[in-house]
Amino acid sequence: MRFDGLARRLGRFLLAQERDDGSILQFWRPAAGRSVPGVFGKFATGEAFYALALLRSAFPEEGWEEPARRVAGYLATRRDQAEGHSVRQADHWAAYGLEALAPAGLTDVEAGYARFLAGYFGFLVRLDSQWTDRPLNPFSESGASLGTVGEATGALRRLAGEDARLADLRDELGERNACLTGILVDRQVGPESPNRRARGAWFADGYTQMDDQQHAVAALLGSGEARG
Repeated sequence: MRFDGLARRLGRFLLAQERDDGSILQFWRPAAGRSVPGVFGKFATGEAFYALALLRSAFPEEGWEEPARRVAGYLATRRDQAEGHSVRQADHWAAYGLEALAPAGLTDVEAGYARFLAGYFGFLVRLDSQWTDRPLNPFSESGASLGTVGEATGALRRLAGEDARLADLRDELGERNACLTGILVDRQVGPESPNRRARGAWFADGYTQMDDQQHAVAALLGSGEARG
């Protein structure tokens, strides 16, 4: 395929950023020709896990599964403490990664991590649904923030349909996903807006950026199966 070579090269770069414990270094310094040690990104590890899981799906005989599972184990058991997070992180990229890895069969640790994420993101939907448009709202109502919650609940619902250990979560995640989708639709700038350039966008405090559209649209697209 046209982009197979590029995908493999990107994957090899991610492997160079992966350490033995499954953690992913965030930066590469071109001038020095090496990774920047000891620096980890909030999203980099989950994103790398998702990419490696997708490479396993695309090239199942090429050895991508082992490094993907190593990152999954790090996310599930060590990441938050190792990187100094005071609470466990709600990582929607990890949810995508677990969904992508599911056809190969999740380990008990990975399935347990999926259950944790389902509970965490379900909790976030309840908070968003109760606080949206309230004065002194302590939670972000940006398209990016709401969208990532929708992306995760959608991915985890699909995962629950594939893994019998998570089947009991499927219906509830579907309800959460539909609720979050409704919030996104309600907050989107409609076609009646006098500002044509703003139509279809998501704003928070008068501001919008690429991620507000990217994550919101991904959440809406991923909700179709749950609403069908």
